[in-house]
Amino acid sequence: MKQSRLAISLAVVSAVFFGASLTAQRAWVEVKSPHFIVASDDGEKSARDIAWQFEQIRAGIQTVWSWARVDFDRPVLVLVARDENSMKALAPQFWEERGGVRPGSVSANGSDRHYIAVRGDAKAVDTAGVNAYVNAYWAYTSVVLATGSRRELPLWFSRGLADVMSNTIVRESFVQVGQPIPWHVQRLRSGGERLRLRELITLDRNSPWVTDGARRPVWDAQCWALMHYLMFADDGAHRSQLDRFVTLLGEGKAAPDAATLAFGDLDAIDKGVNLYIKQELFGYVQIKADLNVKREGFATRVLSPAEAAATRAAFHAAMRRPVEARALIDEARKLDPNLPAPYEVAGILADAERKTEDARAAYAKAAELGSTNFYAYHRWAVLMGRPADAEGRAQVERSFTRAVELNSSYMPSHALLADVKTQLGHPDEALVLAARAVSLEPGRTQGRLALARALAAASRFAEAQKEAREGLAVAVSDIEKTNAQQLIDRLDRQAPAAAR
Repeated sequence: MKQSRLAISLAVVSAVFFGASLTAQRAWVEVKSPHFIVASDDGEKSARDIAWQFEQIRAGIQTVWSWARVDFDRPVLVLVARDENSMKALAPQFWEERGGVRPGSVSANGSDRHYIAVRGDAKAVDTAGVNAYVNAYWAYTSVVLATGSRRELPLWFSRGLADVMSNTIVRESFVQVGQPIPWHVQRLRSGGERLRLRELITLDRNSPWVTDGARRPVWDAQCWALMHYLMFADDGAHRSQLDRFVTLLGEGKAAPDAATLAFGDLDAIDKGVNLYIKQELFGYVQIKADLNVKREGFATRVLSPAEAAATRAAFHAAMRRPVEARALIDEARKLDPNLPAPYEVAGILADAERKTEDARAAYAKAAELGSTNFYAYHRWAVLMGRPADAEGRAQVERSFTRAVELNSSYMPSHALLADVKTQLGHPDEALVLAARAVSLEPGRTQGRLALARALAAASRFAEAQKEAREGLAVAVSDIEKTNAQQLIDRLDRQAPAAAR
């Protein structure tokens, strides 16, 4: 009997260590599509499929929502975890609480990338009406909404739209947007406590309806139902109201005021939604798949163990898990001392802890090793400030220039390089860079003020004053408003002097 128990114990121990060995040896592959980078320990096929699916959902969002910003200022990295254990290693916080949510997807906005992690095996049944990648699509739509507006969107709007888009059905030749989500419909039809519309549209993240695990599914279902109704009910008759709401938000209207102006009688909308969820058929739109995007055309390579460790470290840094990130940084450095990526992540972690010297040294080391991450060059130059010596200023200029070369979509690099060019007496170059910054982010103050300074350096004071006032008009924070007003005051003094 003792021998049998010993044999069983040894078998269990052997299985645990053998499984850990397989986990450690599991290769990560990288697939690059036109707009996404996918890193996966679930195999090349899974990575290609996820990349292709994301390309199609991106095209679908762009078609259905013309205002949505699908061209981001930073790369999008999707990590595909093969199973629950792999996802747990990426996002351990969700397993630390007993009975907590075990997500099929997680998203985070990092300094250098937008990150999405999805479980490769967490697929819903792929039927005619349920998308197999519902969690992944939800995460991506959330990133689109989070990056597409300077002001925080109402919670019902962002959650409802993410849910509607999450059940987009992608096939080889078509994409269906708006198929109903069965579990939301079932929950709303089952009765029970629900929110009135007037309350639903005012809730924030601290509401018990959002924080209470028992209430949250009902709230999610109601957000989805309201958005679906506004998009598709009555043959799309309410879509103009929804578009009006988005326009008003963009103009700076407070969400409750925008809702009243756009939707009119909220009680009538509430009644309409309640009747809508009882019907048997729901509308949706079908568009053609982007057949120009082909799986076989995606560049693919196997990541080295050091690269895989650094990639996961970067995700942990974005998820605010510095302990796990640093452990993987150490692992990556031991495996490949000349890899720049671990130093990029170390810089981001030191930055978050306001350890300026450590961050600057880490970014410098990454650049020395040939980093292709724009953020290492951008952030090093920011942390250098305004050197007093000519060589220091030249180094800052070169670093910002490299950042712009590596990422032509990141507005702050263009704006700051424009300011450097202005200070160095190169107004023509500064004007080009500042104009690019404004075109990238018309609603951001930083680019407008950089352009105003460049115009002033070129003695174009009337245009400079106009841009500075535009910068003040779109300012959100107090510091932005202060900087804009100070520049306006200075330009108002300079313009008459220049005219004399």
